[in-house]
Amino acid sequence: MKNSQLSEDRILSQLEENLPFRYTGASMYPTFRSGQLLYTRPKSENLKVGDVIVFFDPIIKTTIVHRVVDIVGDQIYTKGDNNPEMDAHPISPDLVRGVIAWVGKEGSLLPVRGGRASLMRIRLFGLWQKVRSVLAPCLSPLYKILKASGLPRLFWHPKIHQVKLQAGQGFIIKCIHRNKTVAVWDERFQRFTCHHPYDLVIQKPKTGPQASFQTSDRK
Repeated sequence: MKNSQLSEDRILSQLEENLPFRYTGASMYPTFRSGQLLYTRPKSENLKVGDVIVFFDPIIKTTIVHRVVDIVGDQIYTKGDNNPEMDAHPISPDLVRGVIAWVGKEGSLLPVRGGRASLMRIRLFGLWQKVRSVLAPCLSPLYKILKASGLPRLFWHPKIHQVKLQAGQGFIIKCIHRNKTVAVWDERFQRFTCHHPYDLVIQKPKTGPQASFQTSDRK
């Protein structure tokens, strides 16, 4: 099982100084991604199911960031958003180091929602992941046909912003939609990457100093 394990001494010193710490691991995807900065608020008596906490695990002797999925008496049950099962054992309140309140994403500071509504949202995401994995073999050929047809470019016109960055002897172009990078062209290595479903409307740019993405965005 994947865990978001962190250095206990380092995390404690940063929490005491009210400093953010850098998240590592994959167990809290899609809520957090490795490398993002997490900001905490002190733990409180009204810890709720659905809150994301940082706690010390005395069994494996490391600090972990997971979500509270149940509270029974003074026993707190936790689980990583990206893990199929709950953590092997509950923890006591004295092991909680703080509650994750904010996360740094794409240059912005966003609140981390707690409570049962957030827990339900994550469970629905997990269900969708399972459904998608089952349907993927069937849908993949249809997706390729739809992409090759060019029809999505006639009907879907997301507002795409292009940013060109100088990188050494070449340049990088990023496509940004709603503050999220959805496509990247690295001219140095002639490498093009584009996330689904944006590859339905964003085409690989032509090479050359005037290169830019071809999108379906209507100016």
